Amino acid sequence: MRKLLLIALGIPTLSFAFGADLDMNRLYCRDMKITSATTLQEVRNKCLLRSQDMGCNGLYQVKFRNDATQDDVTCNFATTEKTSLLNGCK
Repeated sequence: MRKLLLIALGIPTLSFAFGADLDMNRLYCRDMKITSATTLQEVRNKCLLRSQDMGCNGLYQVKFRNDATQDDVTCNFATTEKTSLLNGCK
């Protein structure tokens, strides 16, 4: 019983260590803040793009530089349509 309790207590810690998402509050392209309402066209127009391709997860992936941190970021969009909204970033 104690082992089960220790394992259960350790699971949230592991999910935090491996499932850390990008801080969306510090995601910028030039002067534009990237949010869930950002479209693919806005990212293409404002961001310094590294690559664009269809990811293995079926989502369209765009890799670009986050101007707030100077790190590369990969964001997912549902389609290649210019009005497609951002699904998430890592």
